[in-house]
Amino acid sequence: MTFEVHINKRRKRKILFGQILCILMIAAMGWSLTFCFGEGSSAYWLLAGLTGVFVCFLLLSFYFQRRPRILVEGSIITVYPVFGRAIRMTKYDITSRKVKADYTDQQIISSAVSTWGGIPGYIFYDQLSKRKMTGLPKSCAWEYTYYKGKKKLIRIVSGEMENAERFDQMVCEYLKGKAAESDWNSISGNLENQTEKKPTALFWLGYMVFLVAFIILTEYVRTK
Repeated sequence: MTFEVHINKRRKRKILFGQILCILMIAAMGWSLTFCFGEGSSAYWLLAGLTGVFVCFLLLSFYFQRRPRILVEGSIITVYPVFGRAIRMTKYDITSRKVKADYTDQQIISSAVSTWGGIPGYIFYDQLSKRKMTGLPKSCAWEYTYYKGKKKLIRIVSGEMENAERFDQMVCEYLKGKAAESDWNSISGNLENQTEKKPTALFWLGYMVFLVAFIILTEYVRTK
């Protein structure tokens, strides 16, 4: 099974909007630098510096189109964080997961507050953020965090990433199988412990002493 968790259309639209904004600002500042300001003025160098900043943002936007992402190839998982080197692991490294509503999802906040209002709305949102409830609209964003022991390995927000639910399903199936295997090993271990409780040599020695003593006592009573 091979698939990739990457930014979804919603995230791509945000990046595209940022790219268009950067291009417009670069064009406007370039026009101002060419026709409005001379090289000797302080405003010229200020606009030149801002133009360089927007050029950097534009270049970074193409980088953000590829990161973050997660490549799944069978049991091998390669994580490409926003910044930093790629991290390779296996699904067997994941020992637990945590799910909560994404705190940046304005739809959840507005729905809770508009429906219940005030303190009840906050309580509803707080409880919603702690556990994944059934019957909620699919448009709600969920934050999935995966751990190895207490160490955080991966964090995915379904509202921003494509195939996030597929990745979570894969992890859930593995953790369920691991839990079942752990339970079976526990039961098997108990059965083995029960079957291994065989009579010891001390038990047989005591039994032989008792049997010899019983025979001697019987013969002594019979001969009296």
